[in-house]
Amino acid sequence: MASATYETAPANNLPGEPVKTTGSDHQHVTLAMNFAWRKFKSSISDTRSPDKPLYIISYKIFPKLKFIFRKASRDDGSDGNTEDDGKSDDDVVGTGMVNNISIDSSYTCHGRKDQLVAQRRFHTSYTHRSAALAENGKPKVVTWSGDCGLTKWDFVCVDENQVPLAKFTANLWGLKKIGKVELMGPRANDPAFRDEMVITGIVVGYTMVWRANNIFQLFGALFGKPGHDKEYPE
Repeated sequence: MASATYETAPANNLPGEPVKTTGSDHQHVTLAMNFAWRKFKSSISDTRSPDKPLYIISYKIFPKLKFIFRKASRDDGSDGNTEDDGKSDDDVVGTGMVNNISIDSSYTCHGRKDQLVAQRRFHTSYTHRSAALAENGKPKVVTWSGDCGLTKWDFVCVDENQVPLAKFTANLWGLKKIGKVELMGPRANDPAFRDEMVITGIVVGYTMVWRANNIFQLFGALFGKPGHDKEYPE
């Protein structure tokens, strides 16, 4: 994809606004998320190659909402033509877990475990330690924030300098086309960065959807300790 030039993004870039990055050498990649009702699975594809899925997401509802992200090494089955239930654990890129009461969530990416830690009780603000952006072996803390409208819910990930890194948009009324993930900046085409942003963005998004429809997480917000792990241990 040809490089595009973006204007400088203001530090207070809002989740619902178009995300801007700086520099003519930066990339912008959009991944489409589609849901197959018959198989109860989602596929994620690069819009530049929509017929070649990158990931398959399967869901488990009980006892907790769980996501399993797998590599799509072949047709994903979103159209019901193939089966992917027999895939081995070697295909697993990561997982996500949404709690029933606690407003924090957890995820794994290539075997590495971490948390998505709520920083506020009643607003979308989650942090996690980004291994994809690590310097000298030390992960960097990034923040996901959100803004909800009538038809979509936007979640934007920024670094410590408030530079946008990724965006997940959930289509609240979508039946098949249920969302998209946008990657931006010089790492947009980095597979490790893509894996991490896809997993964390979708888990944050559905954490908030779950919170909006689960009265038990109201108690989790009231009695929890938002920001308790903002300063992560070494």
